[in-house]
Parts: sequence; structure tokens; C-alpha cells
Amino acid sequence: MTARTTYDRILVLPFEVEDGRQGAAWHGTGMMDELIERLGAISGLQPESRTTSVYVAAHIQPVRRLMESYGIDWVLRGRLVDDRRLVAHLYGSESRHAMADFHIDMDPQRWTSAAGELVRQLLPHILSARGSSAAALEERLRGQTFGDDRLTREREYYRQGILHWHRYTLEEMRVAIGLFQRALEESPDFAAAHAAMADCYTVIGTMGYESPRQAFRRAFDKARRALELDDARSESYVSMALVHLFHGRNLGRAANDLQQALRLNPTNEKAQHAMAMLSIHRRALDDAEVHAADTLAINPLSIPHYAMMVRIQLYRKAWADAMDWINAALSIEEEVSAIVELRGFLHLLEGKIDAAITDFRFCVDAEPASPLARANLAMALGRAGLHDRMREQVRALDRLPHPRDTGIHDYAMSLVELGRGNLSAALNHLEDAVASGLGMVPGELRCNALFDPLRSYERFQALLVSCGIAEGVSIHGRQTSLVTLTTLTSEEFRIDPQDIVFVQADDNYCTVVHTGSGHLERKLLRVTLAALERQLVPFKRFVRVHRSFLVNMEQEFRLEGPLRSARLVHGALPDVIPVSRHRYEGVRAGFKQLK
Repeated sequence: MTARTTYDRILVLPFEVEDGRQGAAWHGTGMMDELIERLGAISGLQPESRTTSVYVAAHIQPVRRLMESYGIDWVLRGRLVDDRRLVAHLYGSESRHAMADFHIDMDPQRWTSAAGELVRQLLPHILSARGSSAAALEERLRGQTFGDDRLTREREYYRQGILHWHRYTLEEMRVAIGLFQRALEESPDFAAAHAAMADCYTVIGTMGYESPRQAFRRAFDKARRALELDDARSESYVSMALVHLFHGRNLGRAANDLQQALRLNPTNEKAQHAMAMLSIHRRALDDAEVHAADTLAINPLSIPHYAMMVRIQLYRKAWADAMDWINAALSIEEEVSAIVELRGFLHLLEGKIDAAITDFRFCVDAEPASPLARANLAMALGRAGLHDRMREQVRALDRLPHPRDTGIHDYAMSLVELGRGNLSAALNHLEDAVASGLGMVPGELRCNALFDPLRSYERFQALLVSCGIAEGVSIHGRQTSLVTLTTLTSEEFRIDPQDIVFVQADDNYCTVVHTGSGHLERKLLRVTLAALERQLVPFKRFVRVHRSFLVNMEQEFRLEGPLRSARLVHGALPDVIPVSRHRYEGVRAGFKQLK
């Protein structure tokens, strides 16, 4: 067999657990997650997503058919025998039977080490099947890492926390936070646990489970700590980007963090999903659809990714396309409430109110404690003129134990008032929801057709401005103000000065580094730095820090080094900008003023 240059796709199934102890069952999923992460760090291997693994395990089929259906090269399945032994089997596409069996002793206090040992043993089988020579195989194994076996007890807590995080309810978030905290007690510098805690607090703040502002402050602190500990970890940049997006409402910073996440790992589906959310906040629906398609290419069985694509089609008012995506999602998992809810919105927007009521009723039955499920049903009943039934749902909504000061109740009541046709009351509730800092509101206000009756109101436009997402507002949250930069030639360059990161001079040419299209670009202009600086004088944010550099002080630069070797560093840029000694004090004072 000749060696292939493309990566091999490997599916890791949840391990069976042959252990009757209480609480032991989760180890099977934990071992799967640990193996997916470790295998994903190996060059030439692409593990299938967690979603695919869980889906395939729930829809049992012969290994051979499974490989053919999903285009998989390898399948790894196994079991944990009591708490002392791991047994696994590796299947390849060239064989009907397991091509390798593994029996690994397992220390219950260091069970994640068994995952590293399993990867160490199975990799030679995959490499040799790809045609590697004995010498090449030895060289490859010598330079290969298999995960940090020093992290054991803390990784167990971390894995348990991730299992709960995937369920998204407040109760599960609290359990996950507790487990991540125990991981950090074992290892305070465990960056992944800090980032995971940030994600929990972001869910709490976005959904209004608890005080959004308090939750997002904790999320920011945890994400910042994760990046301090490991600035080469893609997931941590996504954690920080989500805080900027949903709390700081700083789309520019969110974009920078997500671009860095994708530079580190282009197949990071969480980053692509967040990019789609960022694009929705900008109402760049073409870009949102591209990123949503990328997430589905990475993980074609993820219901949240299908839900994102449905939302984008609803925002486009492309009803037929939305229904196609709804049907595709329901073919994977029947009657999942997140998709049924979106189908209800589609029916409502199409004027099929009876069908919308049926879907929203299903969601209430599935999640009776959800204020949004009750509000959606009440809104549809109000549209149908069934006011007695609508009032029943409002009373049920008022009896729910959710907090009243997190914005979620106000957002729910804004939907109810829209159903009643009381637009002034709907605006009152939306203003209170936005004031609370509820993370989920801005994107919905920007794009959701349910709010179209409010768009002509000045109060609604003021809400969009306060969220930094109004028409004509840049990704930096301020009103767009385009300028035309002139050059020594006939060329002109129109740009929003907020989008300029810095300018570097080289004789009679300048390179303008900017984010005008939502990502970093460089534009070469034939113009002197002095001439360009004069054109930007009205914008006080620009400071000459060196004879060859003009920087936008409102970008995320930090000043490093002593006077003789001072420099400006930006986390999303490879460039290091020198600071002249005679300009140092002015630059430092400028940073203090900004803070």
C-alpha cells in the first residue's frame, strides 16, 4: 500500500463500562472525550466530532457499513473493565475484523494516563498501515507527543465538567463549574479548566440564568487567565471572543480573538460557530452562512449547527430554505425542541399560526420551566386572538422561579406584548432587557423579523445604537465615519479610521494595516507618513510612536519593555512596533488615559 498524504479520519466510540459502582458510567464518555482530544493533536489524524461519536453509538450498525456511510478510515471502540483495565479494538477500512486489540492496566486515580498509553500503542498500527517504513515509523514515534500524563485527577474533574456543560441548563452549568473548580484546586494553572469555566459563565449571562453582568465579569476573568497561562490554545480565544461579543458588545475585539483562534486551529468548530454569531450581529448574513456551512462540514450531525443555519435563513426571510434545514435536522434527531421551536417561528412568520401553536406547545411540554417557551406560545396565542389561553400562559410564566432582574423575564414579556400588539409595552420590556446586559438580545434585535413592527420607532433604533449594532455603526461600536485618504498618485483609499490598526512607513510608501472587511488586511499606498498623519489629525486616537509608525491607540496594543527597548505588542498581530525613546512618556501617558 502506498502512503497517503491526506489525513486519516478516526471515529472513537463511547467506551462501554463494566463497573457497577455508582457514578462510574460517565467514565465511558470521559474516555472517549480524552481520546478525541489526544488523537486530534497528532499530525495526519482527524478524529470525528464528539457529536458524531455519540450519534453513531446510539444508532448501532456494523463497523464496515459505518465506515462506508461516513467515509471513516478507522474505528476505535472499547470497554472499561471494573476500574482497573482498558480493553480496546482498532478497526481499519481494509479489514472486516479488528486489526489490533489492546489490553491496558488502568490506575483508577490516573485513568487519563491509560488514554495516553492507548494512543501510544495504536499509532504504530495506523502508521504502518499507511505504508511507513520501519525507520520512518521509529522517527515519527520518537517525535510524537501523546498528551500530558502528569494531568490525571484534574483531567478527570475536567472531563466530568465538560459532560455537564454540554447540557446547557443552569443546574448543569453549576455542576460543571464545581467540577472545573475542583480541577483547578488540583492544578491551579490548568488553562483548559479556566476557559471551560469562562464558557459556563458566558452561557449563564447569555441566557439570563443569573445576573448577566456578574456572570460575564467572571467569564472575562477566567478567559483572561486561560490566555495568560497558554496563549497558543485556540479554544481560550473563543472563550474570550464570546465575552466580547455578548457582554462587551465589542465586535472588533471578538473578531480579533476568533481570527487568532482559527489561525491556531482552522478546524475549530466552536470558533466557526462563534464567527457565524458575530456575523449575525453585523447582519452580514452571507458571511454567517459561510461559517455555519463550515461548522456543518466539520461536524455534520450537530443539532446546534443546524439550528444556526435555520436562524440565518429565517433572518434572510428565506422560508423554503429554512424548512429544508429544519427537515435535515429532524432527520438526525426527531422532535428535538430547539428545532421544533424554530419551526414554530417559521410557521408564525408565514402566518400559519395554528401550526406555530402546535410547535410551541410541544416546546412547553418538553421544557415547562423555560420562560421563552411559555412566551413563544403566549405570543402565538395572542396573534390568534385566543386571549384567555394567552393569559393562562402569562400566569404560568409569572409563576416560574426564574429571576426577574436578569433580563430574561423582560425579554420573554416583550414577545408576549408583541403577540398582543402592544408595541409600546414591548419596547419597555426590551429596554429593560438590554439594560440588564442580557447577552442573547442584540443579535435577535438586529435580525429577527419578529421585531420588524418596532423598527420604525426611534426607541428601537436607540436600542440598536446602545448595543453597538445599528446600521452605520462599525464593529467597534461607534458610528461609521468614512474618510478618503489621498496619495501621491491618483489612487484614493476610503476607510473608517476606527478600522486602522497601525501604519508603517517605508520611504514614500505606507502600509495601512486595517480590519475594514472584518479581518486583518494590509493596503500599500504611495504616500509619506507625514502626509497620512495630517489627514488623520481630526481623529485623536492616532499617535506617532516612532519615525516609521503611526498607531491607533484604541486598538488592543500593550506597552512592553523598558525605555531603551520599548515596543507595542498586539495579540492578533505578528508585528512588534518599536517606540522611540523621546516618544515613550507620551505613549505611556496615552495608555494610562485610555485605561
